[in-house]
Amino acid sequence: MWAVFVFLIAVSFVGSTPTCPDSNDPPVFLPHETLCTKYYECSNGIAYLMSCPTGLDFNQETNSCDFADRAGCRFF
Repeated sequence: MWAVFVFLIAVSFVGSTPTCPDSNDPPVFLPHETLCTKYYECSNGIAYLMSCPTGLDFNQETNSCDFADRAGCRFF
């Protein structure tokens, strides 16, 4: 039973990308669902998975990679 539950949770995250607007004006950046170091950049309605450089997290307020304590994604 536990294995089925874990499997269903894992499947729900596979292939789930956010919906992007068709327009790129202004540019749209979206945080990853579970990983602070990743985010999506929207282009022509398609979400592209991007990664921050090592040691940085995505900051949703500034739409950029930032130090973890300023990005506010992690709970310390």
